[in-house]
Amino acid sequence: MQSKVFALRVMVVALCVVLHSPDVRAESERSAFYLSTEFHGPLGYTYPEAALNLRNGMANMLAFWPPADVGMQSFVMTRGVRLNFHLQGATHVNKQSAASIESQRLAAAQICMAQPDKNHVWSLMLEWDQSGGAWVPDGRPRYTALTRAQAHARFADYYLNRSPPLGVYLRQPSSARACRLAAVTDHSPNAFAAYEFGVDVGLLERGIDELGDVATGIAFMRGAGRQYNRPWGIDLSTWRTAADSATTFDAGGMQTGGWSLSYLRRHMYAAYMAGAHILQIEATLYYVSGGSTLNPFGLTVKRFADFALRRHPNVGTPAVPMALMLDAHSGFDTKHGPYNQQNAIWYQDIAYSSGDFMIDNFLKVAYPNHSRHGTMPGAPFSTPVGYKTFLASGGDPRPYEPMPFTRWGDAFDVMLNTTTLNSLQRYKVIVLLGDVVIDVRLRQILHSWVQAGGTLVVNVGQATSADEALLGVRLGGAYVSGTTSKWSSDNTVYTEQPFRYKPVDPVQARRSSLRSRFGDRPRRRPTDHIQRGRSGPGHPDDARVSADHRARSDPGSRRSAV
Repeated sequence: MQSKVFALRVMVVALCVVLHSPDVRAESERSAFYLSTEFHGPLGYTYPEAALNLRNGMANMLAFWPPADVGMQSFVMTRGVRLNFHLQGATHVNKQSAASIESQRLAAAQICMAQPDKNHVWSLMLEWDQSGGAWVPDGRPRYTALTRAQAHARFADYYLNRSPPLGVYLRQPSSARACRLAAVTDHSPNAFAAYEFGVDVGLLERGIDELGDVATGIAFMRGAGRQYNRPWGIDLSTWRTAADSATTFDAGGMQTGGWSLSYLRRHMYAAYMAGAHILQIEATLYYVSGGSTLNPFGLTVKRFADFALRRHPNVGTPAVPMALMLDAHSGFDTKHGPYNQQNAIWYQDIAYSSGDFMIDNFLKVAYPNHSRHGTMPGAPFSTPVGYKTFLASGGDPRPYEPMPFTRWGDAFDVMLNTTTLNSLQRYKVIVLLGDVVIDVRLRQILHSWVQAGGTLVVNVGQATSADEALLGVRLGGAYVSGTTSKWSSDNTVYTEQPFRYKPVDPVQARRSSLRSRFGDRPRRRPTDHIQRGRSGPGHPDDARVSADHRARSDPGSRRSAV
């Protein structure tokens, strides 16, 4: 079939009573919020802006680069601020020797050990997974012609074994670490890898137009934090590559580069409301040149700090009812920018499978416009010079800064099929997306979770005869074709593009739906058919929908995604 035609192939829905989240607070659920501002270069603590940001209440965490000397220690300890020490943990990144890295690590450890209750952080993997740049000076690993598992293994091997001494530090037990280890990850799927490798705190870089959007990024990053039960956050870059500049303003307050305040402000509040433990703002100018007067960006950060650090001390926990489960070897990153739109995974080296189309098109429905992030649709400029001229003439950049919206709110976390039953207890619904393999371990976990009251959505292509007891259906039979589907709860008939599907026979539960696909109108669950620990089948044929398809909805139906 053609690569753009296509929505969910045979889906089986195991429908049960709602599962309640546990009351025990996990480390992945924040008890405090940290707003960090970075000062790049040596002796950043001596910059007047560092002290000014603390005095203005604009930060309760600061990011400094080496050296970790007596002056840094005095600055941090006398001001009671949390430290994020930036020191790349591999020799080839900044051409430092292993001895130099170890010397600075030990110096930073003195600060961390002197204030153990502060949980100071050593960021040793800063933008580590770039497709180019200092982390891959001889070019990134290539994954063409590999299986997904082989690609995953090659990826991990490069960082754990071929980027010394990084692997040594990551393999140290947490109890032996003076500072908590942190990573700033660029690509959404690698948020899981950073925790898998051994970091204690994970941040995902957003904002910059070379990376994905913040909405789907939060689903991946928060899900990774919850799967590994570790703190997470968002690293906000004000750099706009297409404009060759960060966000800046002239003395009169007119924007001269980077992103609009509106764009950056929405990233800040989205991260906070999503439950991030840390929002780190990369090095940016906060003050009018040569003084202590806040520029428009500084004022924006101060207002956000007032909101997040003072007005709302009870940070709360976001209610996220659904988990999207992907295969651990997936390597699926969301589409973004002008150069990352290919139907391919693992740094665009491996072509999409049918399962990848399922993921891609589900996300198109759940997060409309997310793939437009980093593009400039209809912009009257195409070069950095043209952009600056546009701003100088009073142009408004906001129409050319596309951000996604969420069709059903911030309702999803991404999890991997390597997760544990304990990590899944907080979710009411789990949707298996892509080429997830239900092996013996996962089958036992899902069975226990469903029996406890969860709602499981499975594609028939992800199931085998071993799953019939879990799903309450009998699999098998030949594929047949169709062009219409009917939702059995109200007998509504929908005309579809031609699709194939494989009928399934309910065994242990009554039929709850004839068809329910992501890419069509969200359906309400027919609760009168639900049985505890039983299942009801639905069977759309293909995991893919056309790129032009839009979900039909009404005000009532927007409340349900299944």
